[in-house]
Order: sequence, then C-alpha cells, then structure tokens
Amino acid sequence: MAKTIAAMTGLVLAVLSWPPPTWADASVAADGGMLSGEQKVTFHEFRPERGSLDEIPMFCGIPGSALDLSRITAVQGLTASECGTILKVVNPTRPDIPPQYVMAVDRGGRGLDLNTDTFKALNGGSLSEGLVPAKWEPVSSSFGEGILLDDRFAGELPGLASRE
Repeated sequence: MAKTIAAMTGLVLAVLSWPPPTWADASVAADGGMLSGEQKVTFHEFRPERGSLDEIPMFCGIPGSALDLSRITAVQGLTASECGTILKVVNPTRPDIPPQYVMAVDRGGRGLDLNTDTFKALNGGSLSEGLVPAKWEPVSSSFGEGILLDDRFAGELPGLASRE
C-alpha cells in the first residue's frame, strides 16, 4: 500500500511539474496572438498523410494542398483575422543562420510550432534539441511569396492582405 501511495504521489508531482524544466527558462515577450515574441519554440510535422490536411484543414481553413507545408507555422492564440500573416523567424543565438519566413495558418501550443523544415534551418539542420531559441515578428506579405500555392484561398487569409 505504501509503495502504491508513493508511486501515485510521484505521478502527481510529475504532472504538477509540467511543463518540463527546459521550457521553464523560456522568456516570453509577445503581443497580440503571439505574432511577435521571443522564446524557445517547438516543431510540428505538417504532412498531408498525417490526418489529411485537406479533409481536416488547419485553423485558418486552408487545405494543406494549397500551401507549401515546409513554410507554415502554428501560432499560440492565433485569431481568424491574423490568418495568413507572414512571420520572420530568426535564431537569436545563431546570427550566422539566415531568417526564415513562414505563414501563420494554424493554432498551436506555446509560442510557435514551426514546420520541421523551418525548425531544422534555425537549428543548424537538426531536430535533436526539440526546442530552439527563436525571435519572430510580422513582416510584409511579399516575404511569403510561394507559400500560398492556390490563389483562390487568398481571400480567406486576412492577415496576408493586412501587411501589404
């Protein structure tokens, strides 16, 4: 009985200590729907074969086949009016790595959930860390050229038009 209570207590303590310590040191400076910020971010593999992004579209309602999936991101607290916003993302600890430009099309966890390709680009080609320091801000939609592959959906992305 004592071992069971000790095991359950350990489980409760583990749950109460979430998020893991690696996130505890993430400093957050953001405004709006997290369209600007600086903290460690995660990755998400946006792939059509995982839940079919055409049958179950992302928060902004755009099917995956209409997007360059290697250049999209999920944003904490994203609102409908922010859908399509182009974000410039840099790794502030690695000035040698060029900025990456992504389109906000989905709601995510804490800060940003970058596509694996963008995450690797900011992390020297690796996914091994699981978290990468990032700083991001909205930029002109001209930096997002080529992300939206089907112009029929441009009208459904108010954030894309608001930053001309």
